[in-house]
Amino acid sequence: MLDQEKTKEQLLIELNTLKEENRKLKKSRQHYQKDELKNQAVLNALPDILFHLDKNGIFLDYHAPKNDLLYSRPENFINEKITDILPKNIAVKTIDLTKEVLNTGKIMSFEYELPISNELRYFEARFTVFDENSVLILTRDITEKKALDKAHIESLEKFKSLTDNLNVGVYRTTAGAKGKFIEVNPAFLKMFGFDNKDEI
Repeated sequence: MLDQEKTKEQLLIELNTLKEENRKLKKSRQHYQKDELKNQAVLNALPDILFHLDKNGIFLDYHAPKNDLLYSRPENFINEKITDILPKNIAVKTIDLTKEVLNTGKIMSFEYELPISNELRYFEARFTVFDENSVLILTRDITEKKALDKAHIESLEKFKSLTDNLNVGVYRTTAGAKGKFIEVNPAFLKMFGFDNKDEI
């Protein structure tokens, strides 16, 4: 009878222990589900394409807000080697940076261009370690930025061409009372008898 009482008591203790472990497990699962939802919300908010690539250059996974900027359809590249999908120069650079990022732990990036839907698009790929055997590559479409940079350079070149051909002196200096000359046109040099800007 005493043994049965003890056994019942032990069973109650074990039952209470199991209930406590179950409660902790449920709480842990709820935290995990919340984290999963938060991570998914962050991914969905990204305008960029995210690739998960292993150390051998095999596409493990991807996330894209829309598939219209992908070079190939997902079913054609998931679990495939990058050298079988992308142009050789981009694939080789990607594999080289993947290895370097895995060896150093540093974030690295490079820019490249690809024809997408009969249009040349420009991308920046940023690599970071995911685990000891794979990297995440955040790929951003920078086509608009490239177009703006090109337009800015063309505008500066036009301005320089215009000022170089004016008959009046034009100059640009740094701010302040002791400003230094940054640019001067040939007419300015001629007006003040200088051969080049360094003489000023």
